[in-house]
Amino acid sequence: MIHHPFTRAAVRVAARTAGVLLAVALLSFALLRAAPGGPFSEDRSVPAAVRANLEKRYHLDEPLALQAARYLWDLAHGDLGPSFRYADFTVNDLLAVGLPSTLALGAAAMAFALAIGIPLGMAAAARRGGLIDRLASGISVAGLALPTFVLGPLLVAFFAVTLRWFEPSGLEHPADLVLPAIALGAGPLAVITRLTRAGMLDTLSQEYIRTARAKGLPERTVLFRHGLRPSLVPVLTYLGPALAAVLTGSLVVESVFTIPGIGQYVVRGAFNRDYPVVLGVILVGTTFLVVANALVDLLLTALDPRVRER
Repeated sequence: MIHHPFTRAAVRVAARTAGVLLAVALLSFALLRAAPGGPFSEDRSVPAAVRANLEKRYHLDEPLALQAARYLWDLAHGDLGPSFRYADFTVNDLLAVGLPSTLALGAAAMAFALAIGIPLGMAAAARRGGLIDRLASGISVAGLALPTFVLGPLLVAFFAVTLRWFEPSGLEHPADLVLPAIALGAGPLAVITRLTRAGMLDTLSQEYIRTARAKGLPERTVLFRHGLRPSLVPVLTYLGPALAAVLTGSLVVESVFTIPGIGQYVVRGAFNRDYPVVLGVILVGTTFLVVANALVDLLLTALDPRVRER
């Protein structure tokens, strides 16, 4: 029997992740195979005999059910399969090369959104109707109105081309993450600012906050010790969708800033019908999202005791 709550939570996360990955793998496999054409059908320079040998080598001549069973068997052993277009590399090799850059970009974008959005939302709530509140509102509107494929080139044109503060492309130094992280984190920053402000305003209207102020506690103590923790519950709830937005948005940002992440493999794999590469990226992204959502649930339980009672 499993009694420890964190052990039970870990088992639930593992079971949930396995179930979601199985469903996503089967659905993605079916959708990709349903697309017209094949990985070698568009290359007219390849003779028919050579094309037949390639399809046999990658088991594309087998029934779909057998292909799916073979893929799931390899997946259960941690093998994402070979790449159809990168003949000397497996999908595991390609992800090992591109995933660190994508994760670094996503982590930098989320750190930027949280580091700016939470303090800005708190300050806006504490000075409701003031200059900071109007500034926070303007930043939120701009962050939601400008998509990444528009904001990215604007940042490059101003900070890289005009001011020459940053490199316009590549990822050779930590400073090269600044502009891509801003472009990718602007949308989450806007939402986090609004959620923090709304959560803090709701918290500041509670009776225990008025009691703390009546005791003569400094406003900083009231905000950070008594108001911050419950105000972060809406932000934590949003982290799951935020991570999904960052993961999908990174594909665009990587293209704009020429970052060697997994986005390049997804785009090329989609055009070339490189099924294993696209499936591998989808499954890796799904794994991160499922685990991240599970961690968010645990944090919500720790921050809000009411969640434990549900």
